[in-house]
Amino acid sequence: MEADIYALPDDLGRYDLVLITIGVLNWMPDLPRFFQIVRGLMSPGAFLVIYETHPMLEVFNPGSANPFVPENSYFDKTPVRIEEAITYDGSDGGAGETGYWFVHTLGEIVTACVQSGLRLQCLQEHPHLNREVEYAIYENQTAQMPLCYTLVAEAPCVPNTKA
Repeated sequence: MEADIYALPDDLGRYDLVLITIGVLNWMPDLPRFFQIVRGLMSPGAFLVIYETHPMLEVFNPGSANPFVPENSYFDKTPVRIEEAITYDGSDGGAGETGYWFVHTLGEIVTACVQSGLRLQCLQEHPHLNREVEYAIYENQTAQMPLCYTLVAEAPCVPNTKA
């Protein structure tokens, strides 16, 4: 099914597992609403697993002359206009549809998740990479920063009637 997450049909049912992986959250302009919708799709006792790129990487530009010097503010909320197709293997994807990339801090992600009614079970940051190959320069550094994370949350055993 292809649909706008913010305008889903009402008859999608409930699920025991929701998996969100690399590159999903940054396409969401309204993170609290996104998590409310996800929560509404979860059965009581269901799990949400997020395996995503760490927002800290948005601070750096691996293609710049000084790729280890921060180029962007971690707290900048300006949407980034994207006009090329994004690939994760380093190849040129060519032109794509215009889209907008929204940078969310880890605090905003966790807060939106918890405020949707989900119970945080685990948040683990990882020093390995799960995004485009040009970011591999940030792996295996002496002073290692988080490159991705795993978040696990559980839906309470009381059904959510709000979506």
